[in-house]
Amino acid sequence: MKRKIIYILIFILLFWSKVALSQYNMYKALYIYNFTKKIDWPNDTINIEKQPFIISVWGKNCEITDYLKEFTQSKKVIDRQIIIQETEKLRDLLRAEVIYIPQKSYHSFRKVKKQFKDKIPLIICDKNGDLVDISFVETDEALLFEIKPRQIKNKRLKVSNALLKLGIIRDDEK
Repeated sequence: MKRKIIYILIFILLFWSKVALSQYNMYKALYIYNFTKKIDWPNDTINIEKQPFIISVWGKNCEITDYLKEFTQSKKVIDRQIIIQETEKLRDLLRAEVIYIPQKSYHSFRKVKKQFKDKIPLIICDKNGDLVDISFVETDEALLFEIKPRQIKNKRLKVSNALLKLGIIRDDEK
């Protein structure tokens, strides 16, 4: 009987942890979509020839991709249709305005980042690091984000004051 109760408790804990993780991914996707609306994308920093606004997810089989597709369906950024793509190919990243990097893929992305020339997209990650412009911070109570406005400004993007007020500013890092 005790064994049965232990198995039931383990199942419940595993189930709830999966639900919590899924909820965080849903909120992350919503944040990412809202980031695109709170950042000014100057014409000279994007491909404006009516090409889609691309948000790339670095890696494959990422749960957040489905949420991003759901939230951005039939939405636009600077009058361009939003396309969500998962990729592990550099050529796909070079076309993106935003790159989301799950924590598990951060180290493989470090090698790829060296290939960017002039066009460096907004980089969002689950892990803070020197390459990351916006990083998510998960607590027991909330999903927060850290933002590096100086680093984003160096990419000739302008962060709205509203977004800065919501995030934790981290310009003290290099």
